[in-house]
Amino acid sequence: MTDGSTTPEKERTAAVDLPATLAALDAAFPGNVRLMASCSYTGSDARRLTRLARIAEAGDIPLMATNDVHYHVPERRPLQDVVTCVREKTTLREAGFRLAANAERHLKSPEEMARLFRKYPEALAETMRVMKRINFSLDELQYQYPDEPTGAFASPQEALAHLAEEGARFRYPEGVPDRVHKTLAKELKIIEGRGYAPYFLTVHDIVRYARSQDILCQGRGSAANSVVCYCLASPRSIPATPICSSSVSSRRTATSRRYRRRFRARTP
Repeated sequence: MTDGSTTPEKERTAAVDLPATLAALDAAFPGNVRLMASCSYTGSDARRLTRLARIAEAGDIPLMATNDVHYHVPERRPLQDVVTCVREKTTLREAGFRLAANAERHLKSPEEMARLFRKYPEALAETMRVMKRINFSLDELQYQYPDEPTGAFASPQEALAHLAEEGARFRYPEGVPDRVHKTLAKELKIIEGRGYAPYFLTVHDIVRYARSQDILCQGRGSAANSVVCYCLASPRSIPATPICSSSVSSRRTATSRRYRRRFRARTP
């Protein structure tokens, strides 16, 4: 969808570029292009909506009513100003016209949208048609941990397993005990099931860097007392002796609600 809601300084060039852009998009995505229009409350809305309606009609592209929403209620406009300053690398004092002129870019009621687009009822109807085609739900959103470099390994889980097994061999030079093997495999399975491997790799990198710079660091929480973390730890961080008995490691790697709650509280 193309947004016809241009800023004042771009409005002159938009009249020239927009038709060509719409034509190119319609050729590439036939039947799936809309020209979105919204009110900017800058005194030129009537003229601009008329121009957009003519461009849409000339290109046989549906005009669609929107509100260029940036926040849900007007009271959130100050936060949007801060976000704008972060993007523009400036301050509120120096931002000037880079900030929105008003707090109208919020969710509006159907009645208010009908009033704003009373001369263009088909634009509102097109908005409703597009909404019926969208099957997205906010319930689909979930946190996704940032990608962690894994080098030659196919996945973060594979990299973590390699580092843990390598560390286990260092911790137990005379041979890794069976119970440690079993506990390590159990913990790695839990980590894989929860998708925590990238987080463990991040912590591993942080600890490795801290040790290289003689910076004191110490793990906290249930995950820090796991066999995986013991095997991942820098050789200078802890003595090369077991830290987890079978009972402790079992308790620390339990997939109970209490364990998950503690772990989540310490993950980004």
